[in-house]
Amino acid sequence: MLLGCNKATDRIQDVIPQENTGIKLIRFSDAQLKSLSKRQLQALAHADEDISQILKGREPKNVKIHAGAADGGTLWYKCDDYDIWSWKSLGTFMGVDGYTRGVTIKFSSTHYTGNMEDFSYTWFEAR
Repeated sequence: MLLGCNKATDRIQDVIPQENTGIKLIRFSDAQLKSLSKRQLQALAHADEDISQILKGREPKNVKIHAGAADGGTLWYKCDDYDIWSWKSLGTFMGVDGYTRGVTIKFSSTHYTGNMEDFSYTWFEAR
């Protein structure tokens, strides 16, 4: 959660505008990117675009919907390279009603192996 406090009004506010978060869940240096295959680069570009779309409240472009949860706020998308979840769950945080929202991506085993398979970003959004 990225929060700031406006000293003039003592109100808590977002310090990252929703329409342009600039958040990168996956980071490579230029040298590391040059060592990747065309398919790997395409998978990264598509994943980056889909994550950005979800963070902006839009549908991802490079995956197909696989399932939706009964809660109405969680959607599961799939493609050959990764699965991605967009979720929204009702909650109360410090007495304020709202939603815990997030995005989680899991790459196929051809692209990622390790103990932490999922990359996620979450935040609370008051309603």
